[in-house]
Amino acid sequence: MKAPDMVHSSFFSHLSMKREENQGDSVVISVATCREHLLDEDTVGSGVFYTLLDIAMGTAASLAGAAPTATIVLSSTIIDPTPAPFFTCTAKVICSRDGIASAEGWVYKSNQTLAAIGHGDFKLLKTRG
Repeated sequence: MKAPDMVHSSFFSHLSMKREENQGDSVVISVATCREHLLDEDTVGSGVFYTLLDIAMGTAASLAGAAPTATIVLSSTIIDPTPAPFFTCTAKVICSRDGIASAEGWVYKSNQTLAAIGHGDFKLLKTRG
């Protein structure tokens, strides 16, 4: 199933992130590592992981709730910030009710090593109409 067209921020494009095909009920976002993502030659900036997790989980919440979302809280743990050719983030909603969706996400290196994990809560926004 091809991922539906969604509008992402200019920051998403600036970081060269790409929306991949969904894996079942999980949203997948990837990014090829470039010099701008690195703090130094041995460390990927934490913002890359936070952004991957926030966008993937927020997109999953938006799809599950059929509404745009706003991040309420995002918690993450960076396990391995060493560079890799690319990173892939997979996220899925674990609960959605009363206008709030909770999601979990996992960032993997190109060699399938777990690099970061996260949990987020998202407010489902009403569409204007």
